[in-house]
Amino acid sequence: MNREDILRMAKEAGFEVYETDVWITDGWWLEELARFAALVAEHERKKRHAAWHEGFEAGRKAERDFCAAIAEWTPDATGTARKIAAAIRARGNT
Repeated sequence: MNREDILRMAKEAGFEVYETDVWITDGWWLEELARFAALVAEHERKKRHAAWHEGFEAGRKAERDFCAAIAEWTPDATGTARKIAAAIRARGNT
């Protein structure tokens, strides 16, 4: 999260936001702070989900490539192993 994200969320939460800073005067700020905390939590959830999804996809591709490689290494006089390897790799293109 960078400064621009923080300023955007502070403005969305109801704080007075100027170009480079947030102005908080005397008063009660519980509602604004609660909205700001919810925005920060949502931002972090989205970031974690994106990282998880990226890792999941990388693991799925690695597993598929490994399975296809095993099929290719299998001795086979009829060509079935190569067809299996091609089918495994094709699943990754859908």
